Amino acid sequence: LVSTVPLPLPASDYVLVSALLDEDGVRAVREAIIIRERSIREGRAPAGMEGSGEADSARGDITRYLGASLAMLEGIRALRQVEAGQDWEGLLVPILDRLDEAGLLFDRARALGDLRERSRDGGIPLPGARLLFLHARTSGVERPSFVLMSLAGGPVRDPGGKALGSDFVVLLLAPPRTSPETQAILNEMSVSLLDPQTSETLLSADEAAIRAYYARSLDRYIRSAPAQGA
Repeated sequence: LVSTVPLPLPASDYVLVSALLDEDGVRAVREAIIIRERSIREGRAPAGMEGSGEADSARGDITRYLGASLAMLEGIRALRQVEAGQDWEGLLVPILDRLDEAGLLFDRARALGDLRERSRDGGIPLPGARLLFLHARTSGVERPSFVLMSLAGGPVRDPGGKALGSDFVVLLLAPPRTSPETQAILNEMSVSLLDPQTSETLLSADEAAIRAYYARSLDRYIRSAPAQGA
């Protein structure tokens, strides 16, 4: 297991490398492979893989949550200066255009239609009013994405024509069907938007900082979620 973020596992169970894989990271991966191959040749289970019953079940739960968490972290983006028109359609269309340019969409037309249908109520203004939350289930994406967009060209108006004070949009898109672990992670990220600290991090519009913030947040969640049967 190779990760670019710290995981709630023993250090011997995975290799931590930089997202921009450098020589040290390559060396660490090679050394881990050598150690694993040696233990297999000697008939020993790789470190951290012994055990059965409840221990194996708990490890399986953590592994599934980790997979869902890492997929969400990979889907985090911060897109700056999205040119938005002054009506609702003028907001949705450029948002989807930028997502398509970023390679986050499988079917732009389907994603736009589903988001248009889901956001008839104008989305959810988050505490502080500068952030507007939009979300949709759509077959227009193959994997979940969590995108912060800073708007340019406002003021944006909701579907009823009322001016919105929001100058950032938080957009959460997910396929119609997801695993229970992915759904739990999606729910956790949605609930986190009510936290002032989350809003502060999002308003920085710093993609690396947002990803690091959620890496820590989801790490804490994963440590408790399987035990709680989330």
